[in-house]
Amino acid sequence: MTSAGERRDALPVSLVVEEIRALARSLTKAQFVARFPWQFLATGEGVDALTLTYVTREMAAADAAAVPVSSHVAALFAIMKTGAPNARVLVGRARRCDIVLHDASVSKLHASLSLRNQAVVEVTDLGSHNGTYVEGKVLEPNVPQAVKVGDRIDFGSVGARLVDAATLFDLLG
Repeated sequence: MTSAGERRDALPVSLVVEEIRALARSLTKAQFVARFPWQFLATGEGVDALTLTYVTREMAAADAAAVPVSSHVAALFAIMKTGAPNARVLVGRARRCDIVLHDASVSKLHASLSLRNQAVVEVTDLGSHNGTYVEGKVLEPNVPQAVKVGDRIDFGSVGARLVDAATLFDLLG
């Protein structure tokens, strides 16, 4: 922690969808991917179609609580922590989680996401009450499951999809 309770691993950039769309249009795909080298968790309505017709913020997982997620708002969370490439990103209802999902079906400490070698994302159910699902299959508690870009992940009844910068660039085009 730094002064005033600010987290050291927070990324200070927040962009709404029109700003990030303008940025994508001003860069080549390779430049965009180089600028945003991490993978993202997209949550909310529209996740099945992977459309970006909603407000989106690009941020480190530690800043994720700044974007409340409801059935009407979708958000984009970066799966990374500055200075901690293999750190676990906690998902749940509790304020201490890196990605906070405000839904009664989500446990306080529901699941974790881990990024291995900037390429492989693993999701682990942390003994949640309503389960974590990858492509419709329930995960065993405390057993990491590799997921790939495009996979649907459900935390209780909150749907999400894993996207990378290249996919995001295509969606914004």
